[in-house]
Amino acid sequence: MTANELGDLLAGVFAPAAFILLAVTVVMQAIELRAQRQELEETRDVFSAQNTLIGSQTDAAIKSADLFAAQNDILTAQETARLAEARNTEFVGLLQRIETILRTRLADRAPLTVNGSAHISLFDKRPMPLPEGSIAAIGTAADNALFAEQNRGGTKYQVYDKYGHLQAFQALIKLSKRAQEMAASLGVDHQDIVAEIRLVEFADLLERYVHNGVVAGR
Repeated sequence: MTANELGDLLAGVFAPAAFILLAVTVVMQAIELRAQRQELEETRDVFSAQNTLIGSQTDAAIKSADLFAAQNDILTAQETARLAEARNTEFVGLLQRIETILRTRLADRAPLTVNGSAHISLFDKRPMPLPEGSIAAIGTAADNALFAEQNRGGTKYQVYDKYGHLQAFQALIKLSKRAQEMAASLGVDHQDIVAEIRLVEFADLLERYVHNGVVAGR
């Protein structure tokens, strides 16, 4: 057999095998590509599902944050209202204590003196009738005491310290100042009350009497 014949024989044998191998390779690559494409699609679906889940979680987190903020606003408002109510209650209590001291310890007493030679009422009449209600009672007492002071011709009156008059004056001054502070923190309405009943002027008048001196009662 010649070399050409051998070459033709080998070509006849291996050519179909090569073709089959090529065909198998193409099929294998197609199968592999299809598998990769399917894997990519599945991966894309997973990513899409993850993105949807993340979006849902983000929305839930935003809603939770909004709910927390709303709850916090409600709690803050409630706490603010509670503190305001507590301050208002304290303010009312201060006025009631001032009223009590005026009624029980000064309205029918003579807590002022001039060097101990005379005992004089804080007001222009004795006993001093006070209306019902803390605001009305304090306002009436303050107006009357300030009016009485204007008509006394500049005489320096001292506190006649008998029956606890000095203690009553000091308590009124302290309570009045505290009421002024509370009114400042509570707002315009409470400040208007303090101005209406002339609480600042009244406290200043009491302080002036104490500053003028204290004469011990006998």
